[in-house]
Amino acid sequence: MTLVIASEGGSPHYNLAFEEALLHYASLRRRPAARLWINPPSIVIGYTLSACEEVKCEAARKNLVPIVRRVSGGGAVYHDYGNVNISLALPARMGVREAYRLITGLIISILKDLGLDARVENFNDVAVGPWKVSGTSAAIRSNATLVHGTLLVNTDHRVIHKYVIPRLDRVERGEVSRVKYNPRSISDILGTNLDPLEAIKPIASNVRSALGVGGLTLEETPREVSSLAMKLCIEKYSSDPRWSPLDKGTCLEPKPISTL
Repeated sequence: MTLVIASEGGSPHYNLAFEEALLHYASLRRRPAARLWINPPSIVIGYTLSACEEVKCEAARKNLVPIVRRVSGGGAVYHDYGNVNISLALPARMGVREAYRLITGLIISILKDLGLDARVENFNDVAVGPWKVSGTSAAIRSNATLVHGTLLVNTDHRVIHKYVIPRLDRVERGEVSRVKYNPRSISDILGTNLDPLEAIKPIASNVRSALGVGGLTLEETPREVSSLAMKLCIEKYSSDPRWSPLDKGTCLEPKPISTL
């Protein structure tokens, strides 16, 4: 049985600490877990990224939008209440390509159910036409893998451009296609205003298919996960300048979503 945790809000620092705690849980308990979560406005950067390399730090500081580092690699992404995040923590070491196939395949299935023809681009992005609707990244350990991705449900792409710097030099060198820096929400593409909370329902049903499990339950967060997440948030994600580059953060737990 897959553990499914759905939550909204809280502090970005706690939410990113929770991702690492979920990876520990999969490793220790040998049980897969899925997390569907909606983060407050924030900018999340990859494990190796310099804070201001792909982020307009002054704009973030001026508007009090926190920057938080995640345990996985990759570039900068913008989160807000119009974006649904999908995380899979699996008790096995996966290859990089295998991990990305899993998460991008899941996101493509979700979009197919919405009537959108999506494809993988740049190895770990999901695109519809000329637009990027999802980016993914992974953290791979000796006996567990965390792979997670965004899904732009109704986030305003103009706000993303306000904070995330398009690395057009990478496009010019042929490292990535222009799609990577051309985000658009699925609401814009469909011409309708989707509710991110409603979008979580078809996402959850697709999680079961992606992981090949016979059942899907919505469960409360195990105390060991929330306790470790809070410890990591206090000691690392909210207080260490490497993990919270602009300023110290807060450690507020999100509220559960029980609409599945």
